[in-house]
Amino acid sequence: MFQEATLPMSARRSLLAAAATTGGLALACVPVAGAAHPTHPKFTARASCAHHAPYRAATQCRWRSGNFQATFLFESHTGPHLTRACFRNFGPGPFGGTHGCVSFGRLSRKRYSLKLPAQVHASYSTRLSWLISEDGHYRRVAGSTLKIIG
Repeated sequence: MFQEATLPMSARRSLLAAAATTGGLALACVPVAGAAHPTHPKFTARASCAHHAPYRAATQCRWRSGNFQATFLFESHTGPHLTRACFRNFGPGPFGGTHGCVSFGRLSRKRYSLKLPAQVHASYSTRLSWLISEDGHYRRVAGSTLKIIG
């Protein structure tokens, strides 16, 4: 295999300039130090104020008229896994301090809706953690928090 070149920055710039003038042939032959491929996360999670597509990422939402609804989204980039979502609410009663978990089975993406009735018009924060099972043990792989402003 190739050994990564450890050249000073000025030499790397001159190699890149030479590669640009020769049509990229030099760049294909000489690996440049620090030119790593971007890494993608294995799991992504986000919260959205929308309850239908497109789901734009959000950290806080406001009450609209009627019932409150938001969506938490999870996506696995490594294929389907046994998945569980655990939530915890922070804020005044009756929902403040509540928590629980829901198991979904094997999946690679999921939309999880949060619905609050209009009678509970207050500010809350909800933290949702996504867990997957490997060898019978669940571990947290992603999470998101949504602040609901009343």
